[in-house]
Amino acid sequence: MTQAKKSIDSATQAPGSERPKRIIAKRRLGTGKTDAFEVIAESVEVPKGAKVILPKLSGGFELKTSDVKPIKLSWAQKRRRRIHSAEPNTPQPVVPEVDQSAFAPGARIRALLRGVERAQQDLRESGGALDLKQVRTLMRGVTRQNIEKRVREGGLLAVPGPSNRRCYPAIQFLDDGSIVHGLKELLAALPTRNGWAILNFLVRPDTRLGDKAPIDLLKAGEVALVVEAARGMGEQGA
Repeated sequence: MTQAKKSIDSATQAPGSERPKRIIAKRRLGTGKTDAFEVIAESVEVPKGAKVILPKLSGGFELKTSDVKPIKLSWAQKRRRRIHSAEPNTPQPVVPEVDQSAFAPGARIRALLRGVERAQQDLRESGGALDLKQVRTLMRGVTRQNIEKRVREGGLLAVPGPSNRRCYPAIQFLDDGSIVHGLKELLAALPTRNGWAILNFLVRPDTRLGDKAPIDLLKAGEVALVVEAARGMGEQGA
């Protein structure tokens, strides 16, 4: 059995070179070839181009300074070296603290977020919404162009859905797939074109309507009463 590992703390000095501090040579088992040696240098200080000749183990070989690989230091080792090499009493830069309150949303943004939550709640409690394909199926195969025309002319209510795609609140459709009568007149009377605000008006009970929801009165045929209440909203905001 050949020797598994051999450490050499001294080396033969080559002519014209300086003595290195330390060289460690390791030898693998079962072979005597030169390329089977693994050399690790902890600290080598020799002039450029000098040679260090290791004592013969099983066939001598030479190690040039260019063959010595630098030692890789861990982050902690590098940090300790920087600390030890720093001059004493050197003032360290002051890192300003981050004011976390500067990133908090203001009152206006919080109000907008509450509005979005309220609108989604209105949609959820009123039965959700349909996408374009579902509306076409419900309305017996009307074209996409016809649906878009109804939205533009105020005959069909749409709200922005996921990925900003149009969705159509289910509350405006009757059991036979038709749109509730009087919706177009109501949308024309309201002072807003915002789909979420219109949906909120439709599904929330109104004191002017006897604490009834406008959509329920539209389905009951009380179109004039609901339109009058919608116009009253415009007069209040004027």
